[in-house]
Amino acid sequence: KIRAIHGEEAKQFWLLRRYMRQLHISNLTATKVRRYLEYAWERQSKVVQESEVQLLNLLSEPLRQELKQENFAPHLRCHPFFNFLSSHTVQFVKALQAILMARGDMVFCFQQKADYMYFLASGYLDYSF
Repeated sequence: KIRAIHGEEAKQFWLLRRYMRQLHISNLTATKVRRYLEYAWERQSKVVQESEVQLLNLLSEPLRQELKQENFAPHLRCHPFFNFLSSHTVQFVKALQAILMARGDMVFCFQQKADYMYFLASGYLDYSF
């Protein structure tokens, strides 16, 4: 099974290189994409993904939201406002979503209208004008 997993990884990265060559993607961008995807692939392989646990599809919606709330709770409790509202977070937990960002990704710009709220779970952000 491990050999099959490594075979699938090798195939996917081979397809990625071929895809970027066909599109004439610059070496700089191709390297950034490949490095990020190597990191994301490794991270994904270490953590059981929600999509891999088919049993979760059998959960009722309220129970699914409770599970999601407990998953996000440690990140919300760090903020005094959300810590104060901890018993009411079930009401907005549907809107919460975890995302991965690559080094150098722009999260938001100066004077940009805010469409999202971000909670940093790990890593750091650089702020500049």
